[in-house]
Amino acid sequence: MLGEGFARYEWHNVAGTRTLILKVGSASDNLLIPSVSAPDKASSECAEDMDEHVGPRRMILIVPGNPGSIQFYEEFAVRLWELLGASKADAVWGVSHAGHVFHSSLTEEIFDGNDYPNLRFQITHKSHFVRECIPESVEEIVLIGHSIGVYISLKVLDELSRSSWSDRKLRVIGLFPTIERMAITPHGRLYTPVLRYFRWFLLLTVYGLSWLPEGLQRLVFRWYGPDMADHHFCAIRGLTNYHSFRNSILMARDEMEQVLELDGDLIERYVDRVVMYYGNCDHWCPVDYHTNIKQMFPAGQFHLCDQGYEHAFVLKHSLPMAQLVAKWLT
Repeated sequence: MLGEGFARYEWHNVAGTRTLILKVGSASDNLLIPSVSAPDKASSECAEDMDEHVGPRRMILIVPGNPGSIQFYEEFAVRLWELLGASKADAVWGVSHAGHVFHSSLTEEIFDGNDYPNLRFQITHKSHFVRECIPESVEEIVLIGHSIGVYISLKVLDELSRSSWSDRKLRVIGLFPTIERMAITPHGRLYTPVLRYFRWFLLLTVYGLSWLPEGLQRLVFRWYGPDMADHHFCAIRGLTNYHSFRNSILMARDEMEQVLELDGDLIERYVDRVVMYYGNCDHWCPVDYHTNIKQMFPAGQFHLCDQGYEHAFVLKHSLPMAQLVAKWLT
């Protein structure tokens, strides 16, 4: 248990796909943690189930990076909810990427006519969730995107703001954003050829891992990360499934090919509704990307990390990042 906050996982139908949702609350809310190994038992439709959740005035919705299992963000979400005062006025939820968390019918799902959930579908998926699955009591929605989740969140902000969807306030906090020129970053140059030509090797490796007993998998992952939390292990173990891992790396290929020049017009339209936090040692987003956007929008809230936090902050720095975000929210 992380503290006074509890994390609950639920499966919901979002844009026609079964999606794992994280919700944070207090013990008095009877928020128990069901087994994520039996997703069918927790399945429900958004409209039916979420109408019961009334009360919060502000929704903080976490949009993950890639891989997009929301389980990686459990500690961050709980800490953030606690730092916001553990108030019933605030809800902290997170939504997994479509197809990134294995369930029994994953192999049967079709994603807008495609056999994998591409980057465009993930934007549609999150837009659908915001439109259809947020309680009616919510007056303000804050999308907290991480990595490619920032790109997705900005697209959702633009789509919903341009539509007649709602008069709710909507803004974005972007953590370690990958919103431009991904393929030419240090990691992009390394992984783009792998994603294009050597996917088969990655898939074969994961397929082999999937046959290992859970205990042996745990030993392998503990060797790689001896301080790995249980929720990190659950998230990583879920990626040892061939189908969810394939969806993740195909989406990563899309990112390299489609996240190109910075959409300055979009940033300009919503600069007063966007906060971003860049890493100073981020191989997915070099420091000069922060320098450039700060020069383009000097009055914008574009911060540069001075603590050495890594791109995958959820593995080691959930608490200090939650503290930063809480300051921007209060």
